[in-house]
Amino acid sequence: MRQTYRFLIPGVWFIVLFLSGCNFPMFNPAEPNPGLIYTSAAETQNANATLLAQPRPTITFAFTFQPTSSPAPQATTPPAPTATTSAATQAGGSPTTGSLCDRVRFVRDVTVPDDTEFSPGERFIKTWRLENAGTCNWSGDYTLIFVEGERMGAPVELKLTDRVIEPGEQLDVSVEMTAPQDPGTYQADFQIRNASGALFGTGENADNTFWARIRVTVPGGMRMDLIARASEADWFVETGSDEETLPFNGDPDSFLGFAGIVDQRLQEDGRTSAKILATFPPAGGGEIFGEYPPFEVQSGDLFRGRVGFLADSGGDCGPGEVTFRLLALVAGERRELGEWHKECNGRLQPVEINLSGLRGRTVIFVLEVDSEGAAAGDLAFWSSIRVER
Repeated sequence: MRQTYRFLIPGVWFIVLFLSGCNFPMFNPAEPNPGLIYTSAAETQNANATLLAQPRPTITFAFTFQPTSSPAPQATTPPAPTATTSAATQAGGSPTTGSLCDRVRFVRDVTVPDDTEFSPGERFIKTWRLENAGTCNWSGDYTLIFVEGERMGAPVELKLTDRVIEPGEQLDVSVEMTAPQDPGTYQADFQIRNASGALFGTGENADNTFWARIRVTVPGGMRMDLIARASEADWFVETGSDEETLPFNGDPDSFLGFAGIVDQRLQEDGRTSAKILATFPPAGGGEIFGEYPPFEVQSGDLFRGRVGFLADSGGDCGPGEVTFRLLALVAGERRELGEWHKECNGRLQPVEINLSGLRGRTVIFVLEVDSEGAAAGDLAFWSSIRVER
């Protein structure tokens, strides 16, 4: 009997193992995950809805520009500018962190405090007093780097020093700049690049900038700033025989067009704008125009400014082509004072009209932009338009 059970036991174990093996996970068919199926379907539906809802090709705008607060400046006699190297393409890099081997402490503005006024095209030397607030020496391989804003003729790269600047030591850093031709406020932001190519600046994490900020003013005096007073104008859009009002600073992607103030936008000439008046005509073609409050013209008054197109992030303004016009309503009569046909060509076009023929008359200035057909890419703007004497 013992021998019989000895042969039966292995057979029983074989049967048990065979039956239990049928329940091993490797034999179970994969169950579908309903969550994955529903997610995929939802993404497909959302994607299709997005494609159907896409507006005409345009540039998306973010209107808020918030420069960092400026340290309190003090002015002294300008020193001689430091020797410059040839301008080079701005190198990439990231702020130094961790041990903060490299960090800047802004001490003060030695020259050109914030919002110093200059005439258009006037040259100046900006000097900062900076302290090596890190733990590493600054050597002759360290450079001053322009990082953002309006460069104002400054080199993209400038040798920082010819000697070693030890931690805790201060250094005066100078750069020669030129005020832009158009009135407005301009700011150029800088950081330092170390010998390894990493950028660093001020602040707790050494990632803030120090800057030069100036105001460009008209020497003869500005009698009317049409940029600053654009919100006081009545804006309209005209398509065929239809005319309707257009809200100021409305939706820049609206099919009806847009009139509003924008700043820090890339222009077709590759420069970053100050505050400008954007006037995008209706997408389907037509005109956009604004009628300003009454103004009394005096002898010697001039209308001046520039016109052009905004560009995308790659610097392209596309097929932009419009006609800009300056008109005036005089005693109910509509007069055309100037017309400028503009195509996207990488250059802003100056505009100037002598208003002396209207001296003593009260007029209503009208700014008009005609799309000359479909308005694809007509991201037109007026820059620094004013009446001056």
